[in-house]
Amino acid sequence: MLTKPQIHLAGIFIKIFYRDRQAIFFSLLFPLIFTGIFLFSNGEPDPLKLGLVNEANNELSIELVEMVKQEKFFLVKEGSADQLTAELIAGDQTAIIIIPRTVATINEIKILFIVKSPMIIKQSNVIN
Repeated sequence: MLTKPQIHLAGIFIKIFYRDRQAIFFSLLFPLIFTGIFLFSNGEPDPLKLGLVNEANNELSIELVEMVKQEKFFLVKEGSADQLTAELIAGDQTAIIIIPRTVATINEIKILFIVKSPMIIKQSNVIN
C-alpha cells in the first residue's frame, strides 16, 4: 500500500518527467521509431544454405530429412560428406548436418553434427 508521501513524490517525478522533452523522446518515441523501422524493413531473411549428409538412410533419418526440406528457412542440398565439406570451405554452403549411420531411434537424434562455415565464424568474431 502506498502512503501519502510516496504518492506525492510519484506525482512530482511524473511532472519532472513530462517537463523534460529529451526524456520523453528517448523513453517513449525513440523505441517506437525503431520498432517501426524494423517492422517495415525487408521482411523475410535469405534462406540458410544447408548441406545434408544422410549416412543412416533409415526410416527415421529419411523422415528427418523431409522435415528439414519442408522448412522455408533452409535451402537444402543433399550429398556426400566430402562434396559438401568442399562446398563449405569454398563458401557455397553455410552449414552441414551429418546424420551418422548409428542413428536408429528418436533417442539417438542428439548425435547429429553441425559443421559451421569458417567464414561465418570469422564474421561472428568481428561482431563480438
